[in-house]
Amino acid sequence: MKRTELEKELVRVSEGGKYPIICDTSPCLATVKAELQSKELAFSLYDPVTFVSVVLADRLEFTQKKKSVAVHVPCSSKKLGAEATFLSVAGLCSESVVPTGIPCCGMGGDRGMRYPELTAASLQHLPELKNTCSDGYSNSRTCEMSLSNHSGVHFKGLIQLVDECTQPKAAARAK
Repeated sequence: MKRTELEKELVRVSEGGKYPIICDTSPCLATVKAELQSKELAFSLYDPVTFVSVVLADRLEFTQKKKSVAVHVPCSSKKLGAEATFLSVAGLCSESVVPTGIPCCGMGGDRGMRYPELTAASLQHLPELKNTCSDGYSNSRTCEMSLSNHSGVHFKGLIQLVDECTQPKAAARAK
């Protein structure tokens, strides 16, 4: 079974959970964590936003380079309990963080691509963002596509905002 093979390989490459593993989107991470059998990996798997908060925040200098950004926390990030972390990290990079207020973008993995009426219905109450926010950020490629198509604001991964608004702390640069 592929899940078992993946888990075995993650245990091996992380040396039994010693090193963190970052899964680039929260839906993938939520799926892996839901099926996880290995106790060694329980505290070693991160989405990019939680990794920034838990592992990197103390090593980075943040600059609020954006005036106002929109943020959509994917369903999977909410289920993983990362909503506050998501908003906090975005707040380190922007003077104002505007949550979309949408509980779900309607993509449901790739279903929104096959049935666009799902995203249209789910996002019908999406607030006007293009006049208040320069950019939008999320943690799921499919959510980002859906929100970009319906909001008039380009959504991308929050880790891109972190990359744009950080540099290593002076002590870290000296090493």
